Amino acid sequence: MDELFALWKAAHAKIVSEPEDKPWKLREFMAADLDGNLIRVFYDCGATRKRTTHRAKSSSVYRFTRITGRPDAEDSLRLADDPPRNFTSYENTVLANRRRKQPVTRGRHHPAFSMVDLPMIRQIAPQFFTLDIPGTLAYYGAKLGFKCLGTWQDPPVYAIVARDQQAIHFRCAEPPKANPNKYSDELLDAYVFVEDADALYAEYAARGVEFTRGPANMPWQSREFVVKDRDGRLLAFGANL
Repeated sequence: MDELFALWKAAHAKIVSEPEDKPWKLREFMAADLDGNLIRVFYDCGATRKRTTHRAKSSSVYRFTRITGRPDAEDSLRLADDPPRNFTSYENTVLANRRRKQPVTRGRHHPAFSMVDLPMIRQIAPQFFTLDIPGTLAYYGAKLGFKCLGTWQDPPVYAIVARDQQAIHFRCAEPPKANPNKYSDELLDAYVFVEDADALYAEYAARGVEFTRGPANMPWQSREFVVKDRDGRLLAFGANL
């Protein structure tokens, strides 16, 4: 993570905060993009490495303590040291070159990133704002099938949920004012890639989830549907055709 921070800083990215070890056992820094969106980059500095089996394939994982601080509450997160089947050929090349300690050509990018073996980004997760974290956690658990990985403070001011190793973060804060055309123009809050859109739609329909659009094949070669959550956010779920 510190290597990624150095690369972003060399590329004159807008850095909001420098790397720091946090009480919730993460080392993180904050940056902002050209539109003012905040990006929090973090690494589990309290993790230990362990070998495990995932879908009959050996892969590295982190073993980490949930942010509730309970030492007995642990979950596994897969790392990309052994490339999963769905990795792109470029990502596999990156990983192979890392093992041989060879640089990777990035093409026509900022000079700070050219001919550099960049730190791999493991996952990107949205951070949604809500004034009712317990209610939001109940919705995402009962309706969308996400499991709460933990909360921070009591009453909670921060929480993380996940399903199939894909995480969403929630922070207790006033949500931003919605664009007046949010629903007419279908301005999404997140797009979630899935294996089977129809199967997931059937599951959500049985749970009583509210939809703004049912399953349909789209011109961009995706079959997708859109959910409206309890706070009015629009989540699209799509599978490649």
